[in-house]
Amino acid sequence: ILSKINGFDGNFRSGTHYLLDNMSYDEMMLLLTSKPDPITITFPEGLSYSQVKERMKKAGMRFDEDILDEMMKRPNLFIDYDFMQEIPFYPERDWMMQGYLWPDTYQFDVNESEENILRKFFDNTERKLRNGNYYERAEIIGMTLDQAITLASLVQKEGPMSEMPKIGRVFINRLRQEMPLQSCATINYLREADGLEPVLWVRNSDLERYQDNPYNTYGIAALPPGPINSPGTVALEGVLWPATERSWAGANSYLYFVAKGDGYNDFSKTYEEHQEKTAKYSGAQQTN
Repeated sequence: ILSKINGFDGNFRSGTHYLLDNMSYDEMMLLLTSKPDPITITFPEGLSYSQVKERMKKAGMRFDEDILDEMMKRPNLFIDYDFMQEIPFYPERDWMMQGYLWPDTYQFDVNESEENILRKFFDNTERKLRNGNYYERAEIIGMTLDQAITLASLVQKEGPMSEMPKIGRVFINRLRQEMPLQSCATINYLREADGLEPVLWVRNSDLERYQDNPYNTYGIAALPPGPINSPGTVALEGVLWPATERSWAGANSYLYFVAKGDGYNDFSKTYEEHQEKTAKYSGAQQTN
């Protein structure tokens, strides 16, 4: 009755509101018709789905992790998004929609439903993919969008933004020659899933530990079953618009790169040259 008399009816806002014991009815209704304070979270490029969940939990969001996990395995629940229709089903794929939680800053209610959480990500993803003409470009270069995002998730972890078009070119060169990608990023993805620290250079023990894992790109001459993280715009464009002969002399001949230890990579055309550089940089690291 008071709500009708005082003009609050029809203005109540959904979300989580915090009331105090000593509030009057008018004070409570005023609060309930105000926009709830959201939780603002920034998700940088290169986060896996598990890392996205951890950020949300640390920020104070309350959601059912089991329900969210189950939804992340079922693209058919979100088939109204165009990109969902391009995600292939591979039984060995970790989290079917991993890679599609677009890196950005989001606002959530503290008790946001599991479906709404994912839809906020997917709304942004759909918009960014459409605005960037990424569907059309992937078709032009002979890739599906999912393949491009999968490869971009590796590029995201392999070097700085300035080198991403070169890294994208090297990976595409290797795929065209049916060579294993041999990406340290996929090994580190597996290590982190096991609670281990990432490494700069892959060890033989890692290759043995994950020799039968489909995400081990040292053991397969193909892409892993799906993205290992959510790549950013620069990484995705580094795959869709990789370095060319015009911007990088000899671009189509580069097949290798090795981390220098300073955040950058050294690129090579031959295996022998690559071996020399690997020994050089790994030796310098051990000396330091």
